[in-house]
Amino acid sequence: MKMTLILDAFKTEETNNDTFTELLKEHKKFILVCAYRACGHYVSTLDDEWSIALMAFYEACRTYEDSKGNFKSFCSLVIRRRILDYQKGIYRYQNEIPVDRIVLDGELDENPLPLENEIHMQLAQDDSQTVDYAIKGEIEEIQMILEEYGFSFYDLSSCSPKSIKTKKTCAIVIREMMDHPEWMKYMWKNRALPMKELCKSTRIHRKIIERHRRYIITALEIKTGDYPYLSEYIPLEGDTR
Repeated sequence: MKMTLILDAFKTEETNNDTFTELLKEHKKFILVCAYRACGHYVSTLDDEWSIALMAFYEACRTYEDSKGNFKSFCSLVIRRRILDYQKGIYRYQNEIPVDRIVLDGELDENPLPLENEIHMQLAQDDSQTVDYAIKGEIEEIQMILEEYGFSFYDLSSCSPKSIKTKKTCAIVIREMMDHPEWMKYMWKNRALPMKELCKSTRIHRKIIERHRRYIITALEIKTGDYPYLSEYIPLEGDTR
């Protein structure tokens, strides 16, 4: 079932519980990645941030429309905003005496993945490593989106522009797409570029656009989504229009 049909089904009272369970099962890893990126540290399903991210995911499912772009990009933005709101609330009370989890629960959770937590804590202590891990998180997220187009983030090495001239050509196509919201909606809905319109508008040969289609789509998803680190690797200064 296509994502739009699943979301439409979720919005109906008769099926929303079962459909949300299906959506959650499919997007659990994605939600955790979004939560990590918003927090800047590792998040597990035992953390409060997971609960906030889960509620934000529910909100995104309920409010998403095609006009809001790619579902996962929209969902990532909602999760980020809700977690930041939650953190602001925490910081207001940061001088209060904290209550240990053992006081609330009566006992500690058994086997809370100590080694994995330790690794992520070590990464968070080093700014360069944190940035590196954040980039990995963005790659994992964009990878899930690109799978819907039928290719992988790691396929880009074979279709990315190599020469300065080709990079400028791709930049023109990317900007042209971003300047036409209706074309972006077409891409998100059909998982394809509006080739006829692009060729006519940019006067760029169809074969050139098709050769770099995967790169162009990836750049568009990154530039219109919430990928601050990956976005730096796709400058559009080459647009000479």
